[in-house]
Amino acid sequence: MTKPSPLAARTVAAAFATALVLSSAGCNSKPVGSCDWRPVGGNRCFEFTAGEAAEGKQTCDDGRRWSDKPCELSGSIGGCKMIGGITKWLYPGDDITTRESARIECDNVWLEPRR
Repeated sequence: MTKPSPLAARTVAAAFATALVLSSAGCNSKPVGSCDWRPVGGNRCFEFTAGEAAEGKQTCDDGRRWSDKPCELSGSIGGCKMIGGITKWLYPGDDITTRESARIECDNVWLEPRR
C-alpha cells in the first residue's frame, strides 16, 4: 500500500472532519469512541462523543481502526477541539513534526494531550 503524500493526507483529513462536523449535532461530553488513522500511515486520531459516535464508526473505514474508547494519546503532539464535539489528536509524521506544525491544522481550540 502506498503512503499518501502529506498534502493528500491533510486534504482527506479535512474532508473527513468536515463531513463529520456537518452531519453531527455535537455536544461537549466525554468521548465514547475513536477512529485511529495511524494503522494506514496517517498521523491523526478522531474522538467522538455520544452524538457523533454512530456516524464516526460508519465512516471509520479503509483500514482505519474504530475503538469504543478515546484515542491513545501516548506520543500525541496535541489536538484540536472541532465544531460538533469532535476532537482531532495529532501525532508526529510526514506533515507534522512540531507543535507549531500541528497547530496549523487547528481552526478552533488547541488542546494539550491528556496525561
